[in-house]
Amino acid sequence: GRLTATPNDTDALELKSVILRAKSDRSGAENVMRQALTYDPACAWAHNDLTELLHGSGQKAAAEIAARAAVTALPDDAQAHMQLAVILGEKDDLPAAEFHNRRALELAGPHPQLLTNLGLCLYNQGRIDEALPPLLQAHTSQPDLAMLMAHISRCFEAKRDMAQAFAWLERAEQTGEDFTLLRAQYLSNAG
Repeated sequence: GRLTATPNDTDALELKSVILRAKSDRSGAENVMRQALTYDPACAWAHNDLTELLHGSGQKAAAEIAARAAVTALPDDAQAHMQLAVILGEKDDLPAAEFHNRRALELAGPHPQLLTNLGLCLYNQGRIDEALPPLLQAHTSQPDLAMLMAHISRCFEAKRDMAQAFAWLERAEQTGEDFTLLRAQYLSNAG
């Protein structure tokens, strides 16, 4: 097929990678992604899919290396910054995660997932007053997302505004999700 005639056809390699992933051939897909990067070191789909594949299969160190390579090769790619921010946040490198979240937001605009990621990153740094605005902004785009309402509730709880904390928790519970543990935590902390 196309790859025999032009082995450096990154569009054909992307299709091959998608097919291999659909067949759960992670190793084959990873090899195809790395092949695409050999032909085109700035191939966005290969960088971002490789990071996602490695991260999804629990290869945290390899995923971080891939994510850093993606941001280096594609400094203006919002997805590359978002993926690196998630990986850095998971390893508690919160200032660096915040930087890459903010960069992704600059590049992509106020996407709800990016706003949520930034809000949680700030919350986890104890910067509650800064965490609330991006979480509330994300909520305007995704008003029915229970987990987002729970995150907002946790911010108010951290500020010791228990009326708002319980109000947001009740809104979250109205979606049918169960937040019994969070409610119990609030009640035990209030005692």
